[in-house]
Amino acid sequence: MTSEPTLTESQATRLVSASEIAEIAGVGPSAVSNWRSRHEDFPSPVVTGGRETFRLGDIVDWLIRNDRSFSLARRPDLRKTFWGFADLLRDVAPSDQLLDYFLALLALRSAADQDNSDRWYEIAESGDMEAVVALAMEASIELPELLSTRPGQTLSGLSKERARQLLQLVAVDNERGDELGEAVSMLIDDIGSRMRAGGEFYSPLSLAQLLVALAGPITGTVYDPTCGAGMLLAAAWRRRKDDTVRLLGQEINRSTLGLGKLHLYLHQARATLETGDTLLDDRYPDLSADHIVCDAPFGLKLRANLAGDTRLPFGLPNPQHSEFVWAQFIIHHLTPDGIGVMTCPPGVLSVQGSTAAVREAMTRAGVIEAVIQLAPGTLPTTSVPPALLMLRRGRILPSAEVLFVDATALGSPERGKTHELDRDDVERIREVVDHCRSGQFAPIPGFAAAATLADLEECGWDLTPRRHVPQELNLAELDGEPVASRVRRLRLAFEEEIADVALVAGGLPDPEPLHLMDQQYVTVPLGGVLQAKPDRGQRQKDSGREDSIPFIGLDALRNTQLTAAGPDQTWDFKRITTEPGDVLLGSMPPFRSTVVECDQAAAFADTIIRLRADRSTIDPSYLRMFLASRMGQAALERYAGGTTIRRLSPTSLQEVLIPLPPIEIQQAIAAAAQLFETAADRAATVASLGAALAEGVREWLMLPDDPIGEEAE
Repeated sequence: MTSEPTLTESQATRLVSASEIAEIAGVGPSAVSNWRSRHEDFPSPVVTGGRETFRLGDIVDWLIRNDRSFSLARRPDLRKTFWGFADLLRDVAPSDQLLDYFLALLALRSAADQDNSDRWYEIAESGDMEAVVALAMEASIELPELLSTRPGQTLSGLSKERARQLLQLVAVDNERGDELGEAVSMLIDDIGSRMRAGGEFYSPLSLAQLLVALAGPITGTVYDPTCGAGMLLAAAWRRRKDDTVRLLGQEINRSTLGLGKLHLYLHQARATLETGDTLLDDRYPDLSADHIVCDAPFGLKLRANLAGDTRLPFGLPNPQHSEFVWAQFIIHHLTPDGIGVMTCPPGVLSVQGSTAAVREAMTRAGVIEAVIQLAPGTLPTTSVPPALLMLRRGRILPSAEVLFVDATALGSPERGKTHELDRDDVERIREVVDHCRSGQFAPIPGFAAAATLADLEECGWDLTPRRHVPQELNLAELDGEPVASRVRRLRLAFEEEIADVALVAGGLPDPEPLHLMDQQYVTVPLGGVLQAKPDRGQRQKDSGREDSIPFIGLDALRNTQLTAAGPDQTWDFKRITTEPGDVLLGSMPPFRSTVVECDQAAAFADTIIRLRADRSTIDPSYLRMFLASRMGQAALERYAGGTTIRRLSPTSLQEVLIPLPPIEIQQAIAAAAQLFETAADRAATVASLGAALAEGVREWLMLPDDPIGEEAE
């Protein structure tokens, strides 16, 4: 826990964005969003320029009141540094080794800094990579062994200029320890799945934090038999009680093991990692660990014959279900009071045959303490929702029950990443487990329940959490609203929309006189009817800066007219902004477009192209209608380039041919088309309301004791 800081008045009144709050608290953006929705005392936002920001002093006070760790010091942001590094080595190293090279260079930098920081800066300026390696090796006893199998050694073969650029990238004060180590963990979590096929070499940071929290409090020896890049062990080190904690791990892939060693070295952790097949070549045969965390190989078929193996006292499962071999292996290596936590696919919790016999034997012996079901998308390699097995050796029978937790509703998916649990989610699961251990547990409908051995025997030793956790189902409500009130509200809205659609349909014009075939027109290149050349937007840069402006993403192009440009913001824009009458066109199929109607200038995404029409020649709404038509879509597809993803370029777009009748005919055509599009939107609203009303009536009819009464008539 961070000691309470003293903020100056200017610091306390400084406005910060939600993303900056996430950085201060060391959590993901979704965690801040969850805090805002779950905690009534979370500070109210200050709206500036249409953007929500928060006073830093209010945020710090809230974090302290809620006992949340935070740091006002800027955490190392290794992501930007890494991508600069990757760009410099793009033609030198394979993409799946870039992370290895980067951590190797960070380790060299960190080791050299222990001995002589000034000397590092001198070498960085000269680009003498061999001198860097020599300096680091002299300063660190551990480093030579760590780099013996790393591609970092080959950095010494780079040219002086390339080496100088690389060294200057990491010539910052990043001392080994928890802060740098956590930054490395976040980097691996952020880009790991892109650097290695399938992301099989690392466990997501959110999952690692959950497993370690359930295995804690962390003291003594922590062991991970499938340690990969060391994500679980690193999380355990950051959650340790003191520096006497010892980390042990084994990994079958030598390259991945080296990555894990560098990862833990940068944490300054007391760690020993070995290479080898854990089940066939156990490098710690006599180990008794206080905590074992294991993100077991998901759905991996067991190829070795382990019949008669003394580590498997509960029997040999079906070779397709190696998870119950790993579970017995973990129990074998636990101390009498030790705690083990591992991942497994949900199917093995209910499958029959030899695996069911092993599951029954382990359950009867009381070594399975809890089963926790997580949400789909938690793992980077599969959408199958993983479950967690909590294993203990020291439980006392016959009082032992098995705790079941259905945590599928917790957490949220991060854009482009896995489904993540925030600190509140992790603590909620951990508290339920603690209450069960202390005898203070009470079932929580829809979330947690305990089952006796008799209960489990009756259901055939099925350990699927949803089989045992009673679901919270309020038949009197639908989506949080009383069914009777919902039916009444939807019925009135449905009838009003039906009447409005009838009026709209009665006012639709006859489109036949406006048919283009009956008009005099010419066909011209699109570039000839624009006031300026087409412009592409840029990537969004989230910030709470005062000079931020609204930002328009691709989703906004789903509407034919853009009447508001919020609430997203960006900054550092290139003064390429919108004005009323601009047509925004998506550069990738299905090439959606919209006409800007709002007065406020806004930036737009780099996947959007701005078309600024010469209104004396072409009507913006007519231009949008052409782009949305089959004729326009075919023309756009013809000029799009790319083999994998088809994209339009601003230059090629100018060559697209467009039929151009007189301006008054364009306006009449666009107005008529807009009326029909509006009618279609209203009809879609009626259909949606009708479906919701039908659902509400169906649910009401199934209520045995809650008549709708006159109130809903």
